[in-house]
Amino acid sequence: LRDAAIADSEKVLDDARKAADKRRADAAEQADTLIGEATAEAERLTAEAVELMETTEQEAQRLRAEAEQVK
Repeated sequence: LRDAAIADSEKVLDDARKAADKRRADAAEQADTLIGEATAEAERLTAEAVELMETTEQEAQRLRAEAEQVK
């Protein structure tokens, strides 16, 4: 009876370890996905910021040229 109880306890412990390992693996996969999504969003925002900076600089040059013509 004692051996059966020990075997049952070992099985419960093993099942708990497997469940914990699965949760850790799932969490790691979810973290990787979130990191990938955040990285892609950061790259998109960076590209948008660069484009806005270039557009702003072009507009500033155009306005400077117009101001020179007005002088």
